[in-house]
Amino acid sequence: MSLANVLIVEDDSYLRSLSVVSFESAGLHVVVATSRAGEAIEAVKNEAVDVAVLDLYLGPGPTGIDIATSLRALNPRIGLVFLTSFSDPRLLHPQSELPAGSIYLTKSKISGVREIVTAILFSKHSPLSTKLDQIGDRTLTDNQMRVWRLVSQGTKTSKIAEALDVSESAVEHVIKRIALQLDIALDPTINLRVQLVREFSHRTGQQLPEIQ
Repeated sequence: MSLANVLIVEDDSYLRSLSVVSFESAGLHVVVATSRAGEAIEAVKNEAVDVAVLDLYLGPGPTGIDIATSLRALNPRIGLVFLTSFSDPRLLHPQSELPAGSIYLTKSKISGVREIVTAILFSKHSPLSTKLDQIGDRTLTDNQMRVWRLVSQGTKTSKIAEALDVSESAVEHVIKRIALQLDIALDPTINLRVQLVREFSHRTGQQLPEIQ
């Protein structure tokens, strides 16, 4: 008998296959491994799924949070474990809110499969009680997170000011405040915006070339 019946929702085919092998070797049963929202929903409708392990960003279309919300509507007691490169779900969308009891694991902080399996088993037995939470960047407000995302997208200060209905000087103040709260060592030879973009990329699991 398996320790838990698991649904995997991951858009990276290599990571998806690796997760299947790793979880099965650890005594879990992978019911379905998919990148598609529809297949995940059908799996919960038709199979006995204890826990869903979801990536946060799945490419164009529904996010992991969107899918998790749909799964909870079908099964209010399903365990939810997010396994993602994003250090904070608000880096994907400023209004991101995890379903109750979700366990949030950041890939860069995971020490091994055992840690993920422990989270899965806890989520199976206590699906509405959060135990593990690796969300970072809590020092930033939702408004600061929104500005940081806009900066990372290359949005001009004037456009950010227009979107937030504030002055450009207020936006520049927020940008400096974000850098301070993220403990970014200011380098006078590198534009502050560039430094913030690089930090954003790092915390979302992306890789940018080093600045020469």
